[in-house]
Amino acid sequence: MKRSASLLAPILACSIVLITAALSANAAQPKNNPKAADAKLTAARKEVADADAKVRKEETDLKKAEAAHAATVTKVTTERQKAYAEHAGKLGLTKAVAERDALHRESSSIFDSLVTTIKGSSEYKSAAAAAEKASDDLRAVREDDKLEETKKSQRTSELSAIIRRPAELQRQRTDADPKLTEARSREGEAARKIADLQAQVKKAAESDPDLANAQKAERDSAAKVAAARKELEAAKKASSTAHATLAAETKHHEDAQKKPAKKK
Repeated sequence: MKRSASLLAPILACSIVLITAALSANAAQPKNNPKAADAKLTAARKEVADADAKVRKEETDLKKAEAAHAATVTKVTTERQKAYAEHAGKLGLTKAVAERDALHRESSSIFDSLVTTIKGSSEYKSAAAAAEKASDDLRAVREDDKLEETKKSQRTSELSAIIRRPAELQRQRTDADPKLTEARSREGEAARKIADLQAQVKKAAESDPDLANAQKAERDSAAKVAAARKELEAAKKASSTAHATLAAETKHHEDAQKKPAKKK
């Protein structure tokens, strides 16, 4: 028994030392330490200030990137217009458009003169007078509630045909006029020539080196805008986290001030 007691004595002594050390450590680190709370609050405030400053910087950088991108977009438009104008002149599109416009003015002049002649004819005048009277009659037919639907439909169809007659007469005369037909044919050929040339001009203009350089600059600036937006979003998230941390540390600081550590 004496030998067993002698073996247990060192173990008990070691356990007592460890327990005492643990108690001393807890006593040295109280839960409510005002100085530690002050330090954490100061650090949290600095983190918020730095985070908010980062947000403002990223917002400024984004605005600069967007302004630079807008300038490159304008440059692309300018270079495209310049390239189209240059190649339109070289390939004959500008001249073709001028010819088409002249032919259009000619056909319009012929048409207007022909319409004036048609409307001055006795046949057209009679048709116009009949159409005017038919319009009044049609209004009366539609308002007549006593007229049977079958007769109303038939009468409406007859009067509508009379009302359309002046326009039909004008179209028949203009379509049959050989001079106007020839002018419109030449105008149509000019329009088809323009369509062919436009395809050639577009291909040449879109391959223009100055336009290609402007388009590359626009793509590069667009990528910078996207990157700036990404940086701003990251900064905003960091700022949100910093503000949340500050709120928590402010609460801890208030608690520490209310319950200071007990003095020995």
